Amino acid sequence: MTFRSIDSGRIPVSVVIPAYNSARQIGDVLLKSLRVVSRESIVVVDDGSCDETAAVVDSFNVFLLRHTRNLGKGEALKSGIGYALKRSAKGIVTLDGDGQHDPSEIQEMIAIMDRENADLVIGCRKFQYGIMPADRILSNRISSWMISRCIKQPVPDSQCGFRLFRTEKLKNLEIDAKRFEVETEMLLRAAGKGWVIRFCPIQTLYNNSPSHIRRGRDTWDFLRTLIAFRVGKMDNAHGS
Repeated sequence: MTFRSIDSGRIPVSVVIPAYNSARQIGDVLLKSLRVVSRESIVVVDDGSCDETAAVVDSFNVFLLRHTRNLGKGEALKSGIGYALKRSAKGIVTLDGDGQHDPSEIQEMIAIMDRENADLVIGCRKFQYGIMPADRILSNRISSWMISRCIKQPVPDSQCGFRLFRTEKLKNLEIDAKRFEVETEMLLRAAGKGWVIRFCPIQTLYNNSPSHIRRGRDTWDFLRTLIAFRVGKMDNAHGS
């Protein structure tokens, strides 16, 4: 099943953007997104922001879901994906609201999905010291190595939230994660179900936006998710 551009030149995918206190960046994210997808294809989930994130999103007239309090990235993605699955798009893209992903690269993700008959395409960043913080490079390399060993295939970037899912597959993917372990859980579940997973080189963009990651808690959540997969408590039987 391949993707084709529609008459307006926009790409026929849905885009889910979780956002938390992203008022300074979300406008630019939406401007770039609207160059490649239709307005009706975008859903932003404001995960209990304390700033003007919702007001900025409203000004773009895209669909906005709001959590009354911060529930975590996993919950925001579940809300946004639940809405996107009601649409007719063949693919669903997830990207962050902090400006660290370039929506124009969705086109290359689609090309890889078509060419490789992939079910999931994950953005793969260049880990360059001086551009990406050293602690993030180290943590990503360690987590990617651990996940590679778990699923027995190379995973160059396990934590990137810029992803393209084939809709018919995503609708059958259970998501339990509440916070930043969501990227790990979705990757492990997809691999356990036998999905074809590919990676797309993307730009490494950092704009000094504050990180919402809490190292201790989020490291524990990552390890707990990995252990659940290894001991079989996470569904890892091949299927749809």
